[in-house]
Amino acid sequence: MTRILHVIDSLGAGGAERNLLQTAAYLAGRGMEQRVVSLYDDDDLAADFTGRGIGVVSLGLLRRFFLLPFALRPLLKAAKKWKPDLISTQLIPSDILGRTAAKRLGIPVISTWQNAPYDAPNLLAHSLRARVALRISRKFDRGTSGYACRFIAVSRSVRKSYCCALGIDPVRCDVIPNSVDLSRFPAEKSERAERTGTLRLIHVGRHVLQKGLSTLFRALRVVPDSLDVSVDLFGKGPLSTSLEREVRDNGIESRVRFRGTVLDVVPHLLEADAFVFPSVHEGLSLAYVEALAAGLPVIASDVPANKEVDPNSRATLFFPEGDADALGRAITALAETLDLRKTLAKRAQALAEPYSHERIGPRYYDLIESLGGGSS
Repeated sequence: MTRILHVIDSLGAGGAERNLLQTAAYLAGRGMEQRVVSLYDDDDLAADFTGRGIGVVSLGLLRRFFLLPFALRPLLKAAKKWKPDLISTQLIPSDILGRTAAKRLGIPVISTWQNAPYDAPNLLAHSLRARVALRISRKFDRGTSGYACRFIAVSRSVRKSYCCALGIDPVRCDVIPNSVDLSRFPAEKSERAERTGTLRLIHVGRHVLQKGLSTLFRALRVVPDSLDVSVDLFGKGPLSTSLEREVRDNGIESRVRFRGTVLDVVPHLLEADAFVFPSVHEGLSLAYVEALAAGLPVIASDVPANKEVDPNSRATLFFPEGDADALGRAITALAETLDLRKTLAKRAQALAEPYSHERIGPRYYDLIESLGGGSS
């Protein structure tokens, strides 16, 4: 039986964490024994892992990059105690730390890339302090990349970005998208009482600059007051307080509701009219795919990873990233035109099918098997 030790920054309710849960559940069903080590204390999903028989250990590290080396010793201790055949890492701090531990232990390691943080335009979607940290982490990321036997990118754009930034041959990287459990969604979205001029939007994501929520707030000011348009924001993050202030400053309190983090967003997706996604950059968003699985039309920024999900704009109205006026016009069009909304919605679920748990899970399993299972 292959034993896999997953190393990830946290077990919060983010896309990378939820995707790991999906993948680990599939691998457990195929007989692979697994443990998870998280660097930080966020534990929203910890019970979901343990409920599937997957042990969880938190190192309790503070979120400071300079403290990362202090986590190596407890990680090595946990790995030596459990004796994994393979280490799998997610997100930059865990990639650096997990690959270093694997090198010390002489076992293979796979790193999964969830985003494209090193691209110059994407760096601008972070605070100055975060940009400095990313520039430093890139050096360590590149320095430890040689320890990995394979890489997984969640999209073609992420593979291109990382391979360029770290100087990695693309042949060492497999593109395996994030997956969605389609069994949690009805075969067809239930009909809601739709009225021209009324539109309930939903957004799911962390409150960080990357998600482009400031663009959404400016766009809502473009939408005519005669339209009954509102947006529910699910998530939280370091910018939650400043975003709430920004809503007040823009005078759109009646249109924006901060709903906080929920572990199961599916019921809320099924109640919405459309999904709005103004991100500055993405890897491959689980929230976007879940919105399609819920049968929702989508309004999304035209960043490369989003275009990979719906290249022919069958269920998505794309707008130029950062263009609040264009986003406002797209929202207005969906609010005013029921036929457009229904046409996009009818095409949505088919776009989610390639990302199903059943299609993506075997690709992870086959990759691990190709590495020799328990052999190092």
